[in-house]
Amino acid sequence: MPAGRSSLLFEVTTDDSLPCIILKGAGLENPYEWQVIMDKEHWTISESAVMYNKPGVLSDAPQDMVSRIKPSQILPIRNAEIQGKDGVSIRKNDYVLIDFFHIEMEALIFRAKGKGTITVCVGETSEEALERDDKKLEQIPTAACGFARRGQCHHFAGPCFQICFTGV
Repeated sequence: MPAGRSSLLFEVTTDDSLPCIILKGAGLENPYEWQVIMDKEHWTISESAVMYNKPGVLSDAPQDMVSRIKPSQILPIRNAEIQGKDGVSIRKNDYVLIDFFHIEMEALIFRAKGKGTITVCVGETSEEALERDDKKLEQIPTAACGFARRGQCHHFAGPCFQICFTGV
């Protein structure tokens, strides 16, 4: 291709997967430089992610993906204190609401210091995460977990979390 800007038109048809084109080259991999059309009427920015740049893997095939999502909001509910941009200090009988503003998340991993028990309540909304009556919850309540080691990690599933600490 000659240097400079060019217009390319691809027609991709497939019966067994979503259509997919993998582009390689300087400046070609920017999804905001490409538009796609499905109905021959409305052009839109293409859906693109590094995880789809795999020849031989269909674009709609399930893929394991790990990404770091920082909290959208950390709301101290009772006696908790914000520490930096994404940390929180939770003392005995304190509460904090952490909202990631993502409808679907598979796991929450956090590092805890101190001794005691952490209870994590999961909800699709802040109101659901703060709900005390388990019968009103759509999500299954998580079991409390104890910790005593510095930097211990815990895994929980859900988009919105209320964390309650009982200990010292």
